[in-house]
Formats: sequence, C-alpha cells, structure tokens
Amino acid sequence: PSPATDMEQTSSKDARYHIALFSFSSHADAVTFYGSPPTAIHGFIPGVLGYPRLGGSTQVPPPSWAVDLRSCAGEGSGPSYDPSSGVCSNGGASFSIGVGMLIQRGNVVVFVGHLNDPTNPDATPADLVKIRPFAEDALSLLSAAGLGH
Repeated sequence: PSPATDMEQTSSKDARYHIALFSFSSHADAVTFYGSPPTAIHGFIPGVLGYPRLGGSTQVPPPSWAVDLRSCAGEGSGPSYDPSSGVCSNGGASFSIGVGMLIQRGNVVVFVGHLNDPTNPDATPADLVKIRPFAEDALSLLSAAGLGH
C-alpha cells in the first residue's frame, strides 16, 4: 500500500498508554495496512519489537483485532523479534510487555496500546479492558469527523 499520508501519536505522561492514528489517501491502502501492519512499532512505543495477534474478542465493533506487544532481552542493542517463531534473534524467548488494539474505519487506522505492569508480564485478552475505553473514544472522534464508516 501507499504509506500513510499523516500519522499522529501521543502517550500518557507515564508512557504506559499510547495511541496513533494513521490516515491514508485511499480506503484500500488503509485496509491493506490494517490487515498487515509493519512488523515493529517500536518507533512510537519504546521496546515493542513485534505484536502477534492475541486471541479473544476486542469487544469493539469490527474491524478490530488485539495484539500482544512483544520484546526481547537486550532490546535496543541488536536483537530482533521473529513473529513466525516468537523467538528473538539472539536465541532468547520473547516476552510480553503489553497489549494493543488495531481498529480500521474508512481511510484511518487507529492503534491503541498499553504497557503491562512489570509484575504481570503476560498479556491476556482480559488486559484489553485497560485500552477499550480509549479505543471507543477514538471511534467516537472518527465518527464525529465523518470517518466512522
């Protein structure tokens, strides 16, 4: 697909919650990006090297899907994450650092993410409750702007 024509992002003051909105010049480009986003999103959520799909319902009207934010020991100094195996390039196992959700409406794709409490390193569908209100607010804003289709 063509790259996003615009991308806006922000995070909470404690950097635990993140949201990014990607605007595309065509609906087809947005659908393609939504179905197969870039492998790594560490450009706007530090430490995230990959994000395989997380089972269970997002409880947000489709199209939407949940992801498990994964990282590797030594992130930032070389290792990468292989989404097909779930293993890091340094041979270590990847681990969860949070949960995210992708939502597509019209020419816009929204990504909402939450970084886990370090004492709870495994993402589960139950963690989506932390980001669902932000996802619903993003949908309301898109709808108010005429982009909720």
